[in-house]
Amino acid sequence: MEEAIARSDVFFFVTTISVILVTACVLAVLIYLAGILRNIKSLSDLVKEEGELIRQDITDARMNVRERGFELRILSTLFNSFIKRRRERKRKRSTKKEEPE
Repeated sequence: MEEAIARSDVFFFVTTISVILVTACVLAVLIYLAGILRNIKSLSDLVKEEGELIRQDITDARMNVRERGFELRILSTLFNSFIKRRRERKRKRSTKKEEPE
C-alpha cells in the first residue's frame, strides 16, 4: 500500500512540474504574440494615416485639374506635397523617440 501512495506522490509531483512548465511556455508565447499584435496595430494605423493623406492629395489634384486643366506643374506640386508631408512625419517620429529618454 505504501508503494502505491509513493507512486501517486511521484505522479502528482511530475504532473505539477509539467503543468507549471507548459503554463510558463504558453505565457511566454502570449507575451510575444501581444508584442507582435501591438506592432501590427501601429503599422495598420500608419498605413491608414498615409492612405488618408494620399487620398487628400489625389482629391486636391483632381480639383486642380478641373479648375486649370492638366498641367505638368500639378504633378510636381502633388509630388512635392507628398515629400513635404513625409519629411514632417519623419521629424515628428524622431522627436517622439527622443522625448521619453
